Amino acid sequence: MFLKSSPIKRFILQGDNNGAMIRCLQKRSYIEIVLAFFLLALIHSNSQEEVFSPFLLLFVVFIIGFFARKNEKKTNSITENRITFGFTTIMSILFWLSNYSIWTNLDRLTTDNDLGHYRVFFILIQSIIFYLGGWVVWKEIFLFALSFVHRDDSLCSKKYSKPIYGLLSFLGVLCTDLVFLICKYPGVLTYDSIAQIDQLVSNNYTNHHPFYHTILVKLFVSIGLRLFGNYNAAMALYLVFQIVVSALSFSYLITTLVELEVNKYMVVGLIIFHILMPYNIMFSITVWKDIIFSNMFMVFLVSVYRIFNGIGNKVFSGLLFILSGVILCLYRSNGYFVLILFFVLCVILFIKKYPFICIITAVVLIFGFVLKHPVIKCFGVTQPDIVESLSIPIQQVSRVVIETDDIDTRQKELISDVIDIETIKEEYKPYISDPIKGSIRDKGNIDALKSREYAELYFKLGVSHPVIYLKAWIDQTRGFWNAGYYYWVWDDIIRENNYGIHRVNRFKKLDNVLNIYLMWCDRTDFFRLFLSIGLYFWVVIILCFVSIIKKDGVSLLLNMSIIFLFLSLFVATPVAYEFRYAYAYFTCIPFLTIISLFIPLKDNCKEG
Repeated sequence: MFLKSSPIKRFILQGDNNGAMIRCLQKRSYIEIVLAFFLLALIHSNSQEEVFSPFLLLFVVFIIGFFARKNEKKTNSITENRITFGFTTIMSILFWLSNYSIWTNLDRLTTDNDLGHYRVFFILIQSIIFYLGGWVVWKEIFLFALSFVHRDDSLCSKKYSKPIYGLLSFLGVLCTDLVFLICKYPGVLTYDSIAQIDQLVSNNYTNHHPFYHTILVKLFVSIGLRLFGNYNAAMALYLVFQIVVSALSFSYLITTLVELEVNKYMVVGLIIFHILMPYNIMFSITVWKDIIFSNMFMVFLVSVYRIFNGIGNKVFSGLLFILSGVILCLYRSNGYFVLILFFVLCVILFIKKYPFICIITAVVLIFGFVLKHPVIKCFGVTQPDIVESLSIPIQQVSRVVIETDDIDTRQKELISDVIDIETIKEEYKPYISDPIKGSIRDKGNIDALKSREYAELYFKLGVSHPVIYLKAWIDQTRGFWNAGYYYWVWDDIIRENNYGIHRVNRFKKLDNVLNIYLMWCDRTDFFRLFLSIGLYFWVVIILCFVSIIKKDGVSLLLNMSIIFLFLSLFVATPVAYEFRYAYAYFTCIPFLTIISLFIPLKDNCKEG
């Protein structure tokens, strides 16, 4: 009887003729603040959370939303309430799962066996408080986000001088990054960078590091060697090109915002923010595929938005759409995955209104596939081994070996054929798969993983130990969907190499000043907010929510493209918190935030 008359059930299934659903979802109760406070306290007491500021920010936004809407007279529609309920539930579950140690690790409460019967009670209370606390916080944040949908004004302003802002952004990025390059000449080269140089020197290529990016590096290295005769100058030449690409990409974004007549103070603020962010600076002088990929991801999304909204020259936007789309396919393995899902969603939303965009995307996918497979095969380029794509399954099986002895003899034999059991116990780290993958490669029996027996082993262990599998997946991926974890972001060295590439520091005083700035950014809790991958995931979820409420098909398509990138990491990331894997979020989300929250929706951009 209670369920029949429950306002929550009417909220989900029926309507709100009597206002019960709205009261259920929007009731102003200071009990919510108490629950949110206890949630914050639980997170703070969890020693695994290395960075607390994102959760504090979440609580602050909750409080602001709570009181900002206290006197709000606007009534949300039934559909808006249902969507809010769905998003709130999903985020609460993710929030609850990602912090599983809060409600499972009770060793710090008691080690007395006589008090063991209290453990279930503590687990139950913590679980309820944590889930309900997360639910009320996210509910209030999503309802607060609705106020941006209902607002009548926008951040658009009167027309102002357009070219100067695009030029200012270009020169700002170019000059800042060149100063850092000069101080840290010839740039930053990590192990991956040196591995690519080894390939281009030996002409023995593997697509583990994207072949086409290696070829691009080789082009500039070859020119640099002819012009200057040394690898230092050759690598610096490539990095100058990379800096120019970064500056042009950001200038393209700013020019688009100016053409949308976004408030000039927001435009200037975004320019300053982008220029001063240390990850943008340090990445622009680092030889990694991720920098070109992430900037092209930004160009891709901006081009799509320009095409749909009729901004500027459609032919130029279309060419950039094609170029950036192809680079997405070629420069990261998950880029092709993202573009496939982009194509599917584009067909669902816009096949009737904009069939040509769907067709062009299909052509880009076909062209990208040809370049990724038949073409590089003709050049004798080897593909990455199967171990590289099995990070999550490898970590899950390893976690079973670590946490239980419930493995039969045959299963132990299969595991031992590819890696020693004792090696797993010594090498396993819950947040990175590289140690286990390296040991599997050292064993030399990688091809065995392709057999049916190992697929059966994986699924049988998963059925027997689903909770262990879930915990292993959470630990291996949660840095990308939950805030609170710190991992190194940028490097500032040149790894040992055989090419004479070395750091030349002619401006030591200036370099010391720059290093102080980098250290301050890296070690300050407040600034680590801007380095939090999980925080940006929360932001893009809110942006997707707003896009759905507004029925803004274009914004939804662009925001979901970032979600697709997240999903690719959920199934294959080798490291739980690797910033450069998520760098595209940081280049794209400022633009997506502005178009989703502050730009009026045009009729031609509504969902089809």
